[in-house]
Amino acid sequence: MGVFLSHYDTFLHHNFFPEPWQVALVVEPFSSVAGFFIRQADGTFDPTRYFGFYEMDGANGHSIVRWQNLQKVEAESEGDPHYE
Repeated sequence: MGVFLSHYDTFLHHNFFPEPWQVALVVEPFSSVAGFFIRQADGTFDPTRYFGFYEMDGANGHSIVRWQNLQKVEAESEGDPHYE
């Protein structure tokens, strides 16, 4: 079906998660594709445009979901000047 928010999902998000920092995560279970839906700077919310993300590995170093639309990126080290 793809990653999207239905009209009902959008209604729920607007009414129960109205803060600009609150996001919606949709995981499409059949293809293991996921994306975050966020409000734009002007407050608009597009239920068809999602943004990717990075998953932090758990204690065993493996994801519990077999993602199809994410690429693993090596963790930054403390020697990296951008490490926080």
